Amino acid sequence: MAALDPHTTTPTRLPREWKHEISVLMRQIANTGNQIGRSRPSLTDEEKHRINQFYTNEAFNPARMPDELIMSALQQVGALVHLLGEIADTDLLTPAVVAPLARSVVEQCSLVLFLTSEHDMTLCVAKAAGALRKSIEAEDAAQDNDDIKSLVANCEKFTEHYRKQRTLKKYSLPKGASELVEDQLSDFDGKDLYKELCGYTHQNSFNALFSTVAVVHNPTQLELRSLEYCTSITGIFVYTVKKLEPFRDAIESAPLFEELASLCQSLHLQSKRLDHFIDDFAPTQNR
Repeated sequence: MAALDPHTTTPTRLPREWKHEISVLMRQIANTGNQIGRSRPSLTDEEKHRINQFYTNEAFNPARMPDELIMSALQQVGALVHLLGEIADTDLLTPAVVAPLARSVVEQCSLVLFLTSEHDMTLCVAKAAGALRKSIEAEDAAQDNDDIKSLVANCEKFTEHYRKQRTLKKYSLPKGASELVEDQLSDFDGKDLYKELCGYTHQNSFNALFSTVAVVHNPTQLELRSLEYCTSITGIFVYTVKKLEPFRDAIESAPLFEELASLCQSLHLQSKRLDHFIDDFAPTQNR
């Protein structure tokens, strides 16, 4: 294999101002999504009381558990989308940097979609309790911490109580992240996207070699793939936040959802522009 000559570097064909437009849009969407995540839940005091009575635990207030998990996950996702927006406004984009962050967005959005896929709040509590317990046990976070041990015990009580009372609904998380993504993001070809992102996140000799060669001889291809990932995961974030609408106070959140809809239209136009650029760029690769 011939050594790479740094003097043969080919400049990217992507206009910097276009990347800046996408960057600004991603950050706006991230901020709006975070505002929606932090907005007042639609759950009334009467509904909270009914749910807590169902789980026979007013003191712990399990009715709040789904919203607390959803808000926390959206805060993380919004921060990642915002960071990817900042990265998009750099001199050279590469999937090696974008993909690991984008993968986290896909995983967290899949969790939020799992938690909000039903409007039955007693089921939402069971889902949230199961998800929280699973993550605590995976991290062994309860070790030598009585408060977390108590939390795990309560989560177990809630899922067991729901299982005994309502056996027809599925409330358990799939075994792995890829299964959760496949279940919740089938409309976005989530399984294939997630597989691609994992290919850059985990050890992959071909992707490492491809990136090393392309950054010198074909940086445009790296940037196009990176922008595809950026716009795809931003679209998934928008889709996820929209699913939150029934769970948010209608009056407080209405202007935010209107703003999100407007930003979504802009994202759609940018995605179409990116598709056209890729179509025009592809034939030149065979010359």
